Amino acid sequence: MEELVVLVDTNDWIELAYVTDCIGYNMPYDRFYTYSPNPEGKGKVIGYFRHYDLKDLKDKAYRILEGQEMPEDMRSQFGL
Repeated sequence: MEELVVLVDTNDWIELAYVTDCIGYNMPYDRFYTYSPNPEGKGKVIGYFRHYDLKDLKDKAYRILEGQEMPEDMRSQFGL
């Protein structure tokens, strides 16, 4: 789809996630290439991010929180 990549589990055809402003996916490096408007107002800035699994995201959250508990309002916002 135009500038949108949808990740689907092909065993049961359930949508797992979607990536907006996405130019494509690189399988060998497991990266999604995306873009955003250039802050200087000309063109777009292209970047990428890895395909994270649940363990990667939990580890990142623990590092960011540095041992503190996430406030309840944030937990409900993210469905935790």
